[in-house]
Amino acid sequence: MKTRNAVAFALLLAVAAGIAGAQEKSGMAAPDSAARMPALDAFHRVIAPIWHKAYPAKDTAMLAAYLPRVKSGVQAIVASKLPPALHAKQGAWEKEVAEFESAAKAYETAIAQKDSAGSLAAAAKLHAKYEALARLVEPWDEGGTVE
Repeated sequence: MKTRNAVAFALLLAVAAGIAGAQEKSGMAAPDSAARMPALDAFHRVIAPIWHKAYPAKDTAMLAAYLPRVKSGVQAIVASKLPPALHAKQGAWEKEVAEFESAAKAYETAIAQKDSAGSLAAAAKLHAKYEALARLVEPWDEGGTVE
């Protein structure tokens, strides 16, 4: 009986692997991967410590330290092209990118002026604009989960 169950389980795994492989070859496997934005994904590694560490601690020195990475990340996002799966969102993308770029300039200005309150406000705005871009590419439902 144990042998028969093991064989049945092995066959089930083989069939599942075959279906997954067929979907991957046909392009059906991961529709999300067709809409990935590497520059946006990379910027998450910049904005996350700004938002989750520097901002709540009101650590303006850390905000300033991240400025070079913010600038290069923003440049990469501005230079990014939407993948074909998202071309219907081109107009919204361009609008959101312009607002994101404006938020980054405000962040840079506040840091250059050593304006603590302005730096914190600009960090919050930058985070909000990053999230708007991320949600445009990968929409979220009301509960905060990916659709």
